[in-house]
Amino acid sequence: GVARALAALVTLDEQGVYRLRLSSSPEINDNSYEAWLTPNSTYDDAMLRAAFGMAMEMAIELGLDADAAAWRAHLSKCTPLPTTGPLPIAAGMPYSSSHRHFSHAIGIYPLGLLPTDHHRSVIDATLDELHARGTDWWTGYSFSWMSAMAARAGQGERALEYLEKYLAFTGRNGFHLNGDQTPRAPGEKGLSNFTYRPFTLEGNMIAMQAVHEMLLQSWGEVGTDTPTPTNLLRIFPAVSTRWRDVAFEDLRAEGGLMVSARREGGRTTRVSVKAPEAGTPAAQAVTTVRILDPFDGDITPTWSKPPRETRKGGEGGRAIMVFNLGPGESVEGVEGSVRGAP
Repeated sequence: GVARALAALVTLDEQGVYRLRLSSSPEINDNSYEAWLTPNSTYDDAMLRAAFGMAMEMAIELGLDADAAAWRAHLSKCTPLPTTGPLPIAAGMPYSSSHRHFSHAIGIYPLGLLPTDHHRSVIDATLDELHARGTDWWTGYSFSWMSAMAARAGQGERALEYLEKYLAFTGRNGFHLNGDQTPRAPGEKGLSNFTYRPFTLEGNMIAMQAVHEMLLQSWGEVGTDTPTPTNLLRIFPAVSTRWRDVAFEDLRAEGGLMVSARREGGRTTRVSVKAPEAGTPAAQAVTTVRILDPFDGDITPTWSKPPRETRKGGEGGRAIMVFNLGPGESVEGVEGSVRGAP
């Protein structure tokens, strides 16, 4: 219904690209007359692409071929994805000063419209600009959002840096407080010029999600006319070198997979993936599991069952192991011998 409403609201410009009659970017220009931006803002472009792309993906899953073709046609008229960065707030309006809301970067996270292997330069330039403009006018959720974006981009050190800074916006009771709560002497500068105490929940929630993004990712491309599978497991994709020993048990990945893993001394030593149990909504007769090699390049892991195939050319040049699992079946990999050693 949302996608149908948007399809009725847009018009085609002279280049055959969808335009809205009015456009904005959340919290930019603070509800003044200038908050109305020249259509389309980067935020609105991302939301249009996400709505049409997700409607198309749902139609594909439901076997509604005609609907899928119609949404694919709408998607083809959206503003093309950017190839250079950093992302602007709108055409001719760069992110030129510190601001609490990264609405122009929502396509990076959480929408995931810019997969890191295809748009690395755009993502890196956008995050570098946010970092360079400083945090003077950020609130607490800005820091946890930045951490989650950095984790999605594989920037483990930056993700941990901003997650730790977020703690300055956390009260003794664990609530996220919009303002910087770090005690400081008169005239001493903190992380933000905001020092007030309104509390919200999204800062806490996205901080937890930032940790999840550091430990496990399983996204595929969305908002494209040929969406890629969403169960490529990236295990410890953005872990800081300061996290030498880290483990997680039974985190849920796309496709209903349950994933557990452990790192010791800065090396991945164990990975386990379990398919959905029979009778659960995500269960299939055969679940195809794709794992981006989580072990160090000089390690030959030992797997509890051999992969169906091993593909080359994954992200960062790493291999992709493909396994077929039955309902409730697991596959486990453990650190083995150094490659090339006797």
